[in-house]
Amino acid sequence: MEAPKRPTITDIALLTGISRSTVSRVISGRGYVSEEKREIINEALIKLNYQPQKKHKTKSLGDMVLVVSGLLTSPVQVILIQNIVSALETSGMKGLISYNEFNPYRLEEYLAYAAERNFAGIILLGIIETPGVIRQLKRMNCPIVLLNQKISGLEADYIMLDDYQGGYIAAQKLIQLGHRRIGLLMGYAKAKAAIKRETGFRDAYKHAGLPVRESDIYYGDFTEESGMEFAERIIKRQSGITGIISCNDLMSAGLIFKLTQASYRIPEDYSIIGFANNFVTSVTGVNLTSVYYDFEAIALTAAEMIIDRHKNPYSEFRDVLFSPELKQGDSVSFPRDQTS
Repeated sequence: MEAPKRPTITDIALLTGISRSTVSRVISGRGYVSEEKREIINEALIKLNYQPQKKHKTKSLGDMVLVVSGLLTSPVQVILIQNIVSALETSGMKGLISYNEFNPYRLEEYLAYAAERNFAGIILLGIIETPGVIRQLKRMNCPIVLLNQKISGLEADYIMLDDYQGGYIAAQKLIQLGHRRIGLLMGYAKAKAAIKRETGFRDAYKHAGLPVRESDIYYGDFTEESGMEFAERIIKRQSGITGIISCNDLMSAGLIFKLTQASYRIPEDYSIIGFANNFVTSVTGVNLTSVYYDFEAIALTAAEMIIDRHKNPYSEFRDVLFSPELKQGDSVSFPRDQTS
């Protein structure tokens, strides 16, 4: 009597009417698959009692840490990566850098790659949360460090930035100087850091008894182009804005470039507060007043979390909060005389 035929990926595809490549992604855990198709495929796997073929064990890369950047063009991310890699190498580990441009499907593939090769850890410097990303993270069997993002139910070490306070102290500074119309140049609207900064901004307005004008808030994408687009919008509308808060260094650079190109002066015509300032100062010549975080200390903490987790794998998970301070530059002054 012949043994029953072992079901294959082709059998699953024929049963479900879904392509072999999609079935393969569900089985391997690599790549994006919609929740609806994933559920259908999983039911078929159970029905046919599918068992994946055993693969040869991949050589362990037990000293390799995957450092994932959401936006590699960001000067802040470069500072973080440089210091993380340096700290890892000092401890005898290595850092492998990847970036996903906030593409969750690419991130899923990186995570699956690290899982298959037994990486020593993962440090995530910026992600867009999707069900697939969260599911893949929860499958990992190595230490995970997340920067400025918390995922419910994920056992990991967290480094958080007090972005609410950052948005609050930036708005408070401009309000104290007499600015009553303040433009807020944001990153992605759904990013948790952006939401917290906007909440701090709104609360500073509320505590000063001032109304927030929704038209003064602009959502960009963390690039120089977003900064230039916001500057063009301000110039075209002549809205009465006298102060601006820009929530990342690339957007600040684009904003200042476009304003000065149009012969506006900083801070005489527009007072600007940014987040991080070294890059902006070097490329624009404007010594930017900024919400400052100690990114070197943040990077060192991230590397230490991975190193310590290997030494003490069952120790309690850490949740470290870094608070900002307002670093004074030359980009802020009293508002120009202008009615709103």
